[in-house]
Amino acid sequence: MDKVRTTDRQAVVNCLRDDPAIDGVLSQAIARIPEFIPDARFSLSWQPDPKHGVGGILFLGVMADLDESLALDALKRFDRAWWIPNAGRTRTEICIDLSAT
Repeated sequence: MDKVRTTDRQAVVNCLRDDPAIDGVLSQAIARIPEFIPDARFSLSWQPDPKHGVGGILFLGVMADLDESLALDALKRFDRAWWIPNAGRTRTEICIDLSAT
């Protein structure tokens, strides 16, 4: 995951420590997304869960030089082909979405 920009590094490190399955799932997702979005770049951030006050959501932002609608279509294909079957492999909620930065 060296190619991933992290905005709140300590929170992400804590999340990875608390749920060891995340590292493998994210590494595989980052390896697979370029099959759908060849120029993909990535950012990773942690957002606390405001509804429950405990836990949170790990966001994998995908940035691309594609037109937004084309990038969104490509990400939807990735979701159907790989993410939906693999999302349940971690205890932590992970959201993969297009990111502007």
